[in-house]
Amino acid sequence: ACAIDTKAPLTQLSRLLSRSDVHAKADAKSFIQSALQEAVPPLVKQILEWALSRLQINAPRTVKQGLDHLHARLLPAAPDLEAIDDPDHWAAIVEEITSDLEQRSKALSALSSFATYLSMSFGEEFASAGRTALSGINAQFVTPDELASAITLLQRKLPPERFVIARSIVELAYGAGLRRSEVDGLRVMDIEFGSCPTARVEKNKYRLLKTTNAKRVIPLDITKALFPHSIAQLQELAQSAAGQD
Repeated sequence: ACAIDTKAPLTQLSRLLSRSDVHAKADAKSFIQSALQEAVPPLVKQILEWALSRLQINAPRTVKQGLDHLHARLLPAAPDLEAIDDPDHWAAIVEEITSDLEQRSKALSALSSFATYLSMSFGEEFASAGRTALSGINAQFVTPDELASAITLLQRKLPPERFVIARSIVELAYGAGLRRSEVDGLRVMDIEFGSCPTARVEKNKYRLLKTTNAKRVIPLDITKALFPHSIAQLQELAQSAAGQD
């Protein structure tokens, strides 16, 4: 058996996967199972488990390609998996490390595969982030048709009085470019109406900010131009909720 270097198990595994003999896959699986018994960092552990799952269906050389991309791109950007506390944080990391990649690159495919694995493992959404190997577009940009489909779904699922509120909030988020977590923590007092409406994004008891740069005031002129009825609806809701968060 190969001794485990807990500081570089991915490098060791990559060497095993590069072999062309008939025992390469079995040896790689055995190595991963042994490495998982050691005290390796959480993200390294998840990459090892991802590689083990891929070896069930892929050839060692194919898994090696994906492993090397994750090792080279993801590990330096997100060494602490436990610090990734929400899907927006994950999306920001992956968007940063894939912004220079072609749409059909192998690195992008590997990151998308790993994101799918995390989603299945944790039962949460680890989006492939702004770009995916299969989307064909930058998924950070929601098309008008996609927005219309989402609103239609809301209309089917919600009672009329709740749908009016949900639609206004979704359209506000779309026009202002708000993250999901930012919308979740939006308070009545955070929206200023008038001739030049704005939305204020800041830390509060409902929402934490990932960085100091996330604190900002967003003009709602685009939202107002695209969805004037939503701004009016939100203002009406704000007036009826005066004195509340």
